[in-house]
Amino acid sequence: MSHFAIVGAFLMFVVALANASLVYQTIITTAEFDCQSDKCCVEELSGKPFHSCSHYLQPGILFIPEDARRLQQACCYEVYEVKDPLCKWQALKETAQRVGSGLDEEMMHEVMRNAEQLWRMCRIGNS
Repeated sequence: MSHFAIVGAFLMFVVALANASLVYQTIITTAEFDCQSDKCCVEELSGKPFHSCSHYLQPGILFIPEDARRLQQACCYEVYEVKDPLCKWQALKETAQRVGSGLDEEMMHEVMRNAEQLWRMCRIGNS
């Protein structure tokens, strides 16, 4: 009979531990994503030029495949370095807008399409 009491107590301990872990993770997640405004992204992205992304997104430039792959990987790394997950797309989008400023509408759309394609290739949304 004491064997069942020990097993029962152990199971209650495991359930209590699992609940405490869930509460802890919820608190951490909430704190981590507390900064969802554009202001937070502006702070995090300021001073980060994203040179590789800017170069990769330039319209009308044809790269040797190996150079294109290297530049793409460097750009992915620049975006991965952004700590706030909600700011990663904003970093890429703002870079594309900077690259496309002054271009005609068709070229600007090309730059934005390339940024979206880069987002998918880097699998940034899944990081």
